[in-house]
Amino acid sequence: MKRGFASFCVLTLLAAYAGSCSFQRKGEFNIKTSGFISADCYQAILKIEPDENAPGLVAKRESAYLKSKTADFRKMAVESLADYCLKRWLHTKGLGQGNTRIEAHRARLTGELNGIVGKGSIAFVYYDEKNSLVIGYRITRNGFKKQIDALIGAME
Repeated sequence: MKRGFASFCVLTLLAAYAGSCSFQRKGEFNIKTSGFISADCYQAILKIEPDENAPGLVAKRESAYLKSKTADFRKMAVESLADYCLKRWLHTKGLGQGNTRIEAHRARLTGELNGIVGKGSIAFVYYDEKNSLVIGYRITRNGFKKQIDALIGAME
């Protein structure tokens, strides 16, 4: 795959999904935060890593791009949101990461979140220094942060 074609693919993805950034203030483009970026929007930073044995920059980026074609971004975002909820819950309760029930909570949370999280959209795409494809996936709903905070508060 030629470098120009890879750039074209990334630019096409950016152009196709640029509309999901409309709720941000002019001049802001948050590409690092995995969490709530507003009261109505959760952003998950998703990484698709290239094959380790891909030779060279172009092959690595092509590998990551091809993996992204079959990735389930919604599922990855729900897992990111479940991790966010667990970290907040552990912090609120003053518990450590070694909590023995953490996997049971993660499984329950993922099931509940699957029921309330609708479709999301890709806000941006870029390659990082390791040639991984980095995708900003956003889930937007009115009052979404309050709904998630209530879910965290109801955890035992």
